[in-house]
Amino acid sequence: MAEQVALTVKDLEKVFPLRRGLFARPQGGVRAVDKVSFQLKSGETLALVGESGCGKTTVARILAGLEQPTGGTVVLSGKELDFASKETPHILRQTNQMVFQDPYATLNPRMTVGQSVEEPLIVRRYAGDRKQRVRELFAAVSLGEEMIDRYPHQFSGGQRQRIGIARALASDPKILLCDEPTSALDVSVQGQVLNLLKDLQQERGISYLFISHNLSVVWHISQQVAVMYLGKIVEIGSREAVFLETAHPYTKALLAASPKVAPGQSRERIVLSGEVPSPLNPPSGCRFHTRCPFAKDICREAEPSLQDLGAGHHVACHFAGKM
Repeated sequence: MAEQVALTVKDLEKVFPLRRGLFARPQGGVRAVDKVSFQLKSGETLALVGESGCGKTTVARILAGLEQPTGGTVVLSGKELDFASKETPHILRQTNQMVFQDPYATLNPRMTVGQSVEEPLIVRRYAGDRKQRVRELFAAVSLGEEMIDRYPHQFSGGQRQRIGIARALASDPKILLCDEPTSALDVSVQGQVLNLLKDLQQERGISYLFISHNLSVVWHISQQVAVMYLGKIVEIGSREAVFLETAHPYTKALLAASPKVAPGQSRERIVLSGEVPSPLNPPSGCRFHTRCPFAKDICREAEPSLQDLGAGHHVACHFAGKM
């Protein structure tokens, strides 16, 4: 039986126009997301990794209905979405929910956490007993009923993140868009939240788009990994393929800069020179060539396309597997 695809993203683009004045015409733009494509299977986790500013969060915000894409297509549960329609953001928010990096910033300090979790039920016009549903959601994230009437400042960071997850689950989503959900937490609390996410996935069949800089966390929670650089995916495949059969020099550099996380993972040392180029004026050819120790003339002249190395492992490099 073929695995069901929860989400398909094809050639997704987002350009933020630049203006010198409030009423001035756009003068160029920042191409935050450039022709990004991937599939997310039901009940699985796809991790998006890369340096800050590479476009990971923008992808998640588009899929959450918080940003309008400039181009590309999104197919949700087999249905292609029309971003020109006013209904599309509502469809996205019913199916996809975000779990943000800072749980305290997402909770209203003047509302009890129970009211915050109940709010999506009111918006969705939930027909059942809302109070009972809130109790069920708190139980799902291992929080007691006695906490429902407390305020956000009365909780630890890990507890607040659990409340954020409970609120995201209130609309019964098929996909959770997790934007660095553990980066602000202590290591021991990170493990608790990750195990909670894995348990919820197993119980409810939820799919995760998981954004993280922490490659140990990525190895622990994901089945698929996509590596982004300056708005583009440069390597994508199974967790084992990306970590153990790494083919792109940027991915190798990321792995070399992190503690060894996977059994059998090689430790090839790659030192990158220079800074990440500006997305206002990205380099010609391969966008990574200005920092790549293996760059040749063709890298400066021609942009590489994603090559299929087999078993769903794709790499955008002219010398993939030859370094």
